[in-house]
Order: sequence, then C-alpha cells, then structure tokens
Amino acid sequence: MTVSAPAAPAQPHPSPPAPGLAHRGTAALLPIAAAGVLATLATHTLHPSYDYGIAADWRVFCAAAQVTAHGGSPYTFAALSAAEQSIRFNPGALAPALVSFVDLPVVAVITRPLLWLPFWSSFLLFEALSLALAALALRRWADHIGWPRPGLWILGALLAVPTVVGLQVGQFDLIMLAAAVATLLAMEAGRPWVAGVCAAAVLLKPHILWPLPLLVAAVWASDRHQLSRFAAAFAATTGIGLGVGFLLVPGAAGFFHTLSGFAATIDTAQPDLAGLPGLFAPLPWAPLANDALSLAGAGLVVLLALAAVRRGRRSPLAAETRRWLPLAGLAVWLAATAYVHTDDLILLYPLLALVILRNPGALARDVLTPCLALTGAVMLATWASWPAAAGLLLLVGLLLLRGWDTLRAARPEEVATALAVSTTLIIPLPILLLQTSLPSSYLIPISITAAAWLTYRNPAVKPLTPALARTAS
Repeated sequence: MTVSAPAAPAQPHPSPPAPGLAHRGTAALLPIAAAGVLATLATHTLHPSYDYGIAADWRVFCAAAQVTAHGGSPYTFAALSAAEQSIRFNPGALAPALVSFVDLPVVAVITRPLLWLPFWSSFLLFEALSLALAALALRRWADHIGWPRPGLWILGALLAVPTVVGLQVGQFDLIMLAAAVATLLAMEAGRPWVAGVCAAAVLLKPHILWPLPLLVAAVWASDRHQLSRFAAAFAATTGIGLGVGFLLVPGAAGFFHTLSGFAATIDTAQPDLAGLPGLFAPLPWAPLANDALSLAGAGLVVLLALAAVRRGRRSPLAAETRRWLPLAGLAVWLAATAYVHTDDLILLYPLLALVILRNPGALARDVLTPCLALTGAVMLATWASWPAAAGLLLLVGLLLLRGWDTLRAARPEEVATALAVSTTLIIPLPILLLQTSLPSSYLIPISITAAAWLTYRNPAVKPLTPALARTAS
C-alpha cells in the first residue's frame, strides 16, 4: 500500500540517493553471496588443503622473516623450505614457485615483528589489521565520491571472492588497497607529502602497483611544487624501504637470481592467474603473447601519463580526469600483465565504485539479471563439458531474448557496468568452490576497464584524446 506524504519544501540543490544504489532487493544479494563464500572458507579452514590452502602465502612470509632473524638468506630455497616446514608441516611436495620468497627484502623485515606470536595468531592479527584498514579506506572513499549509505556495499566488497581469496592465502592486497585509496585522497586534497609516503606501498608488490605513483605524478605535472614534494616523499620512503631491506636481510642480493628463476615458471606453476595473458597459457606461443600484451599494457599506461603531462601544461586537469586517470591506468595494467592473481583485483574496487555510482541503472534487476546469467554461462562453459555448456548457453540465450529490449534501452555504459559487477561476483567463485582457476578470470579487469572507459569517455577521456594522439604520433 502506498502512503502519500506531504511534499517537502523545495531545496536549491537536491541530491537524492541514486535509485540503483538504494535498491534493497539487489543489495540483498551481497550478504547472501557473502554467506556462501564464508561457508566455503570455513570448510577449507576445518579441512585445509595441503597443496595451496589457508595461510599458504603468509607461511612463506613468516618463514622468510624467521630465516632472516637467524642470520640466513630467505632467497636460499633449502633454508626457506626448512623454516616453512617448522612453522607448518606440509606432507606433500610443492612446486618451488609456490613456496619461494620472491618479494623485496623489506617484506621480510616488516613481517619479522609478528614472529613473537604463534603462527596462527600472527595470521589472524594480520587478517584483522588488513580488514580494518581496507574497511576504513573504502568508507573514506565512499564518502569522498558521494556514495549514499555505503555500509552494505563496503561489507559486500570485503566479503567478495577476490577479497576472500587474498585473506585465505594471507596476501598484502587489502593493505595495498588502503594505501592506494590514501594516495588518491591525499592527491585530491593537495597533500603531496602524504601521497608520496602512501604510494611507497608499491614496495609490497612493485609489479602490480607501479602505475599508481607514475600516474599520480602525471596528474601533478602542471604544478612543479606539488610534483617535487610528491616525488621527494615517494623517493625518500621507497629509498628507506629498499635500503633497510637490502642492508638488514642477509644475502639480499639473491633476490634478483630468485626473481629471474621465478619469472620462467609463471605460466606453468602459478594458480588463479587473472590477467588477459592467462587466456593464452595452453598455446605454444603463449610466452610471446604474454610479453606482447604486458608491453602493450605498460606502453598504454606510459602513454596515459605522457598525455596527462602534455594536457596539464596547457591547463590544469579537470577533477574527473584527475580522479579517473590513476585508477584507469592501474586497471589497464592489471588486465594486460602476465602475473596478476584474483586477489590483486581488490585494487579495482575504487574504480568499480566510481563506475557504479555514475551508472546506478546498471543495478536494476532487468539489466543486471541477464548480465549475471551471461557471465555465469561463460564461467561454466569454460569448466563444464560441451553438452552442459551448450545447454547453459541455450538457457542464457532465452534469458537474454527476454531481457533484450531492456538491454537495448539501457546505455552502453550501464550494460558494461552490469557486466563488470557480474564478473566480479561470479567469475572467481570456482577458485573457492572448486579450488581451481578458469581462463575466464581475465574478464574481471577487462570488464571493469571497459566500463570505466565508456563511463568517463566524455568527462575524462575526451579531454585527453588530442594529447593522446599527439603523444602516440
């Protein structure tokens, strides 16, 4: 029953909440999905997988810190393996690529203070700290971009599959997310010293996070004072981190040898790779394709940075462009790089939030349901047998026919955003439910990147287009 209410007084600048974001029916899907994910995680906690299960990466980090504390080199596989077995015994034999320490030496230094705790206690403390920092960062980001009532959606992001995968193995991605959001907020607030210090989180995973400081510097290229302060803070913080790591960790020079050997085994030994190059892994020319795609992605990131510098010399970049540029460049790199895991896609949450906020119609049931069905069919078609895949595709075809008029009426960016939400919710599920990876994981960064480009093509991409063309030529 509808109850009419007296008309409210007119306001000069009304800002009602976006209808799609306040839709309780759609939002209710998130805690339901989260409950299933948590149940799966609890099952694996009670019956841990000995090949690559709960706290697998945290075990490596703690072993590296323990070897370092006893004066050994974490890049010596025999010493590291013995420390791993003493921390948590594993009866099976793992590929060296899964149990080698290939991070910068500073990671062993910052993990060392937690050695005074028992292994599982340190793991739970690390998880709690990571979740708290990520929740705070997402809340600050939601408030900054004007997201109405973000509590449920923040909870959904923290319980989404990429987040749970990172928590399951004990990775630093949630801390990197918090640092990335802090960098962006400091950039928009005009605080280059804070932004430079926060951007030094690139030390945790330089192969993933390197586009962020580059593109933030490009945004500030038109202001030499801000740029110089950001560069000084970033250089000082990263320099201290590198110096402490290479000075305090015995045998730290072994990092380069370990890294070169590890890079040769990425395609064959690493699980749940989520970048576009993973699609070509079974093909004989996969290494060449991986290198080509990674170079193309890096080239596009550099091209975006140069275009921003060129455009900023004529006039300061618009607020939309400044906010979009670092996140879009990071999304392009995560889609193109040969070494990115599902948990690393946590770093795309701020960009996905921006895209959803600009396209609330993407969360309408008539738009989201066909996209969910299509994404689920793509996932299952890459895993199930051909007869089952054919039946699924037929079912999805019927659903799409039913919703075809709605999809045609929706704007392209709304459909792209619905697909981005769908892939983020559905594509990673086999990693937890089946303990396997699917070649369709690359759809997550691709769909989010496409939605971001379509959504911001007028306010952010269009002003950069002339500079992009001149820079490319």
